[in-house]
Amino acid sequence: MQKESVELEFLVGRNGDFDLMSASLIRKLKKEIDNGNVYLTLVLPYQTAELRDNAEAFESYYDSIEICEASANQNFKYAIVARNIDMIDRSDMVVV
Repeated sequence: MQKESVELEFLVGRNGDFDLMSASLIRKLKKEIDNGNVYLTLVLPYQTAELRDNAEAFESYYDSIEICEASANQNFKYAIVARNIDMIDRSDMVVV
């Protein structure tokens, strides 16, 4: 009996050193364990100039990039919190 492949999606932000370190570690682990079922998704609270100006680099680094609907129209001071809540609600496990 063949073991069924489980999809793993890692949701990360980009608002500090922990986020960048986490993304880097996930990319490293993907190279070692990826069977085509591990995905690194950048979840931004809103469209940023950094993404707009560097879209090609972001798209080559992350498997997918999302603008969180729950936070996109929030006041920028609350947008990161709203995005984080949405990411937690979508997750089976959270590393903080």
